[in-house]
Amino acid sequence: MRRMQRFRLLALGAALFVSGCSASATEAGDPQTAALVINLKEYAIGEGDIRLTASEYPVKITVKNKGAIPHDFVIEQLGVDSGILAPGESAVVEIDSKAAKVLQAKCTLPGHAEAGMVAELTVGG
Repeated sequence: MRRMQRFRLLALGAALFVSGCSASATEAGDPQTAALVINLKEYAIGEGDIRLTASEYPVKITVKNKGAIPHDFVIEQLGVDSGILAPGESAVVEIDSKAAKVLQAKCTLPGHAEAGMVAELTVGG
C-alpha cells in the first residue's frame, strides 16, 4: 500500500514539474487576454522564435530567469523591458498584438545577444 502511495506522489510531482516548464500560450484569468511564459537561460530566450496570433487583445508574457546569471527581456521596437532579472526572478510584460509585425526580442546585458540570446517575435502571419 505504501509503495502505491509513493508512486502516486512521484507521478503527481512529475506531472506538476512538467506542466510548470511549459512555454506555450494559455488562457489568462481575463478571457480577453492571452498569456505566454518565456524562460531565459544561458544563452537562449525560450525555445527559439516566438509566434503570436494577431488579436485585438494584448498578450501578457511572464518572463522567468531560469538561468544561473542575470538576464533581461527587451523588445526595443515596442519599448518592452522586463528589467534585469536575477536567477529565479520573473516579470510580466505586455505585447500589443493587434497588427502583424516581426520584432526582435533580446537580452541587452553585455555580450548576451552576441552569444545568441535573441529571438524573433512574430505577431500574425
